[in-house]
Amino acid sequence: MNKILVVDDDVEFSRAILEILDKAGYVTRLAANGNEGLDHLRRDHFDLILLDLVLPGVDGMDVLRELRRINSQVRVILVTAFATVENTVAGMKLGAVDVLAKPFRMAEFITLIHRTMEEIRLEQKSSVESLDLLLNSLSNTTRRMVVERLSRQGPQSLSELMKFLEITDHTKLGFHLKNLQENGIIDRGVDRHFRLTNRGNTLWISLCNIGRKL
Repeated sequence: MNKILVVDDDVEFSRAILEILDKAGYVTRLAANGNEGLDHLRRDHFDLILLDLVLPGVDGMDVLRELRRINSQVRVILVTAFATVENTVAGMKLGAVDVLAKPFRMAEFITLIHRTMEEIRLEQKSSVESLDLLLNSLSNTTRRMVVERLSRQGPQSLSELMKFLEITDHTKLGFHLKNLQENGIIDRGVDRHFRLTNRGNTLWISLCNIGRKL
C-alpha cells in the first residue's frame, strides 16, 4: 500500500491535498512542520514525501537534507509558492524528483502522483526480480566460494581459482564464472583476472551482515 507524507503548514491546502490523495486510495500522514515530518520518517516508511519549502522552524531545504540522511531512497516532490530556478536546482541536487509551484491544478497534481507511484512500483518490481536473480546465482556453492575468494583475496586468475576450488575442468568453472558475470557480480579485467564489481561487493557484504544477524 502506497504511503505519502505531506509536510506543509498551510492547513487549508493540506486538507485539500489529503482529501484528494485519500480518495485516490493512498495512505497519508500530515506533518505541520519540518521536525514533525522528520519524526514521522524516523518512525515509519513512506514511498513519497510532498515537502513544502517554506516551513516554520526548520527550513524545507534543511528538512530535505536531513531526510536524505534518514532515508536516501524515498522520493520527494517539493511544493512551493516561491519556485525559482535557484531553489529548483538546489532541490534537484538534493534528490527531489520534481517541483510543484503553487497554485497548481489538482488534475495535474494527481497525474504527477500517479506517475511517480507507478515509477516507484516498477523500480521495486525490477529490484525484487534483480535480487532474485542475484540470490539464485549465489545459491550455488561453487559460485559462493568464488565470490568469497575474490572478496578476501582480490582479483584472481582462472588458474588461481581452479587451484583454490580444486577444479581441474576449466569449462566447469567457466560456466559458473559466466553466470556471475551475467548477473553483474564479477567482471574480468584486461589483465584477465576476475574481480568483484561494486554490485557484487555490496551484495556479498549485505549477505554476510544478514548471516551474522541470523
